Amino acid sequence: LHDIFPTLCELTGTPIPAGVDGHSLVPAWTRNADVRDTMYFAYTDTQRAVKKDGWKLIAYAVDHQPPRLQLFDLTADPWEMNNLADDPAYRERKDAMLRELRRTAEAWDDITTEWGKRFWTKWDEATAHDARMAWWRQAKFGIFIHWGLYAVPAGRYDGKAYDSYGEWIMHFARIPVDAYETFAPRFHPVDFDADAWVRLAREAGAGYIIFTAKHHDGFCMWDTDLTDYNVVDATPFGRDVLAELAAACRRHDMPLGLYYSIMDWHHPDAQAPAFPDYNDKTFSNPHFDRYVKDYMQPQLRELLTRYGDIAVLWFDGEWIADWSDDRGRALYRDLREWAPDILINNRIGSSRKGLEGFSESDFKADFGTPEQQVPAEGLPGVDWETCMTMNDTWGYKANDNNWKSADTLIAKLNETISKGGNFLLNIGPTPEGAIPEPSVERLQAIGAWLDRTGLLEASDSRAGR
Repeated sequence: LHDIFPTLCELTGTPIPAGVDGHSLVPAWTRNADVRDTMYFAYTDTQRAVKKDGWKLIAYAVDHQPPRLQLFDLTADPWEMNNLADDPAYRERKDAMLRELRRTAEAWDDITTEWGKRFWTKWDEATAHDARMAWWRQAKFGIFIHWGLYAVPAGRYDGKAYDSYGEWIMHFARIPVDAYETFAPRFHPVDFDADAWVRLAREAGAGYIIFTAKHHDGFCMWDTDLTDYNVVDATPFGRDVLAELAAACRRHDMPLGLYYSIMDWHHPDAQAPAFPDYNDKTFSNPHFDRYVKDYMQPQLRELLTRYGDIAVLWFDGEWIADWSDDRGRALYRDLREWAPDILINNRIGSSRKGLEGFSESDFKADFGTPEQQVPAEGLPGVDWETCMTMNDTWGYKANDNNWKSADTLIAKLNETISKGGNFLLNIGPTPEGAIPEPSVERLQAIGAWLDRTGLLEASDSRAGR
């Protein structure tokens, strides 16, 4: 529509005023004979359509929404009532019309107009996002593994049991850095069997695993060059558990994602000086830029280059004063350059709305992260993943026996998927490397239920998809 005015000007010999957004279609009619039989429609910066040989395709590119298509057989359906875009029988026709849409846009110079640039930029970004997300949307169900030094105290410190999450004991028990470091010589997980962990996840019906490479306590569960405070150099175990888990995931064709905490209670350039309140949201470290540049970013590059294809980076701890959406955007761009197909959760930014898990700014990364809850109405058109514990902790706690029943977890899984989300269910292995038996029992029950119902084999017809 924005091309009509300059077209009329040219047809009537009237000069086109400066600043007019749009291009005359006359050159397309006169010089591009190969598009004369095609009708092309442009609606602001949100829609483009093409009509050819009795078919019409409409493409929608709306901010922060997945790309959307409508395909109509105008011979059988002149009123455009029956959208065939999602019908597998018309996939070839849809793909051909998409190619025609792009070809015609280029022939008529829509790519260069202000509205056209905005539309095609949004369209290309959205379709690239859709392609990245395809396997994750199909998987629907993942296993979260919280494992680190916090498994050693297992919820107790200095003779006192703490009601908080097990992995937060360094903060809630107000343990100094040097005292917390003494847990490392006691971390010797002789029962750790990466293949057994991955087989259990497969038996449960899970389609991916997220593993805590570094939690808020700053201890690294891989052989990093950036610090000796890691599972290889600081523990008697001396093995790279991430390398073993990554190899097991490859053997069992299981996508592996990594959790990485932006907040770091151990690093002197991050939150370590905030002791005794490591989680002080007002604390700002004057050396935080150095932490990001010389420690966090090199560690992320290690994780993405040494352990095969990492499918997801799952950030957390983004609520600290020194982090921001701008820092998150910059890091997101770097990560996208280093690993173009990786998925990145919205906690890389700083605008998450608490445990509801959705970003309030326009920077949302690849998916939202509700925690311990399922959104009442779901979020049609938005990718999201509910993460949930089986009991009341993420990291192992010896005295936490408040287990959700298998029926409750199955209901949460079913509810989440039916509302369009993914379900990320947590396990917290012991300091010996064993998965607690109640977790094993519940995962096996979930797997048996999924086998009976075939829920994960069903076509991806979730809300808003």
